[in-house]
Amino acid sequence: MHIRKAQYLVQLQKWFATLPPNIQQWIRGLGWGKAKILMRVVTVENAAEWRKKIEGKTLHQIEEMLKEAKQVTTGDGGSTEADDSKPKKMSFSLFKAQYDNVETALEKAKDMAESDKPGHLLDLICTEFLATNAGNMTVEDYLGAVERIIGCKVIAYNEETDEVDYGAELVDRLREEAEAAEEAEKEVDGATIQ
Repeated sequence: MHIRKAQYLVQLQKWFATLPPNIQQWIRGLGWGKAKILMRVVTVENAAEWRKKIEGKTLHQIEEMLKEAKQVTTGDGGSTEADDSKPKKMSFSLFKAQYDNVETALEKAKDMAESDKPGHLLDLICTEFLATNAGNMTVEDYLGAVERIIGCKVIAYNEETDEVDYGAELVDRLREEAEAAEEAEKEVDGATIQ
C-alpha cells in the first residue's frame, strides 16, 4: 500500500468516526473511493441531501458534480474567504536550466526574507516581478507585500524631498511613544527631586 493511500484511509476513518451509525452504514456501502471524495463535503446535516444527489452515480460523475458545485459556490472558479485562508498547491515541470534559475532565485529570496518557506520565497519573487515589470503595482502595494512576506514594518524615506513616503503612521506612532516615555521619565525624576 502506498503512503498516500494510507493517509487517505486515516483521514477517512477520522471523518467516519464523527458520523452517526445510519450515515456510517450508507458510507460503508459506497466504498472507499466515493467516500474519500465525499468526506470533503458530507456532514451530519447534509448527508441525506448528498445521499439523494449521488444515488446511482459513478465515481467520475460524483467528482464532476463536486467540481461544478465548487465553481457555482465560488463564482465560476473564483475564491471565497474560506478558500483564501487555506494554502493552495502549485507544481511545475522545469527543464534543468529553468530549475537552476528558480533554485538560485529562491536562495537569494531566502536571504532577503530570512525565511525558508518556499511559498513565502516565491511570493517575494513574484511581488518583485510585478513591481518592476507589470506596472500595475503601486509603491504602497509593493512595500505592503514585502512587509507581509518578511514580517517586519518598512519605512521608506525620500532624501530628495526629506519626507517619509511609506510608513509615516509608524514613524508618528514611534515618535508619540518616545515622547510619552520621555514625559513619564521627567515626571518620575521630578517626583524624586521634590
